Amino acid sequence: MTPKHAYVTAHDRIRRVRGKASARDCVTCGRQAHDWAYNHEQPDPQEIINEAGLVYSDDPSYYTPMCRKCHRQFDVGYNLIMDRGKKKCRECGKARSRRYYHAHKEAAA
Repeated sequence: MTPKHAYVTAHDRIRRVRGKASARDCVTCGRQAHDWAYNHEQPDPQEIINEAGLVYSDDPSYYTPMCRKCHRQFDVGYNLIMDRGKKKCRECGKARSRRYYHAHKEAAA
């Protein structure tokens, strides 16, 4: 299974197990949710980073419903920004995940 396929499969599993995010309220602002957002609370050994540098989990319990605005703001809190659909570190502009960001930051220090 390719990393991209595994990422899509994981998100399909979330929808199958927990339903559509749009059927719920955003956990941050209370508006209608749009996405299932990975909450980054799963221990690192079980987090997965795909080829695009997106951190995700196979476990649906680590996702929360969020509207698109809150989801993007949440990702910014993990030093991730959207750049044409790809996440990049706002510190160096190159990193694609918070794990890479922290390793890059430590190497630069």
